[in-house]
Amino acid sequence: MRSIPGRPPRGAPAKTAARRGRQIFLVSPAASAYAWQPRRQAGVPMMVRTSNERFALAVLTVLVLDQASKLLVLNNLGYAHERVIWDGFFKFVHWGNTGAAWSLFRDNNGLLTIISLVVSAALMMGRKKFAPPTPAGDYTMGMVLGGIVGNTVDRLAHGHVVDFLYFYLRRRSGDELGFPAFNVADSAICVGVFLLLLYSVSAGNDGEAARKTVTGENERQASG
Repeated sequence: MRSIPGRPPRGAPAKTAARRGRQIFLVSPAASAYAWQPRRQAGVPMMVRTSNERFALAVLTVLVLDQASKLLVLNNLGYAHERVIWDGFFKFVHWGNTGAAWSLFRDNNGLLTIISLVVSAALMMGRKKFAPPTPAGDYTMGMVLGGIVGNTVDRLAHGHVVDFLYFYLRRRSGDELGFPAFNVADSAICVGVFLLLLYSVSAGNDGEAARKTVTGENERQASG
């Protein structure tokens, strides 16, 4: 039976899949419009984004936002200068960090660059072992890698990471009590790692609940 590209053939089941790259037909037009998108290069409908495409999109988005924001700082704020946005709470700064997050391990830029490159390669090759096999997992791992790459670019280009977001409180004495300055890359890494930890905890709880359910069912069958 001849089929029209983008539409299911008459009498086709609700979902039919063909192997080796042939398209999947969905009976519902709304579902088809959502799940399929024509790819101009190939000329055939494909999934909107594959796992690798989602991962790459997240990496590039974080990297572009991070480097663009740092470029604005480099062009508009001298090194070690500050610009108060909300007195006693927030200001833009232009500080260099030769250490890791929160200025730990200062003056180890070379070593941290090597570590960052190794971690980046490990995440690219084994990311599916650390994140859930879902679109959210792809984007989350992309956020983490994008942040690592963004800071690594700084280390290679400037010899330090450019930090420019600084939140603080002013004490009665006039001194500042501040959170260590950070950037877009740092934010992406922290948010991504936090989401991965949530997934890990959730997966552990689900596994424990499933184990208890199976154990209870086995005990009922044994007693019956």
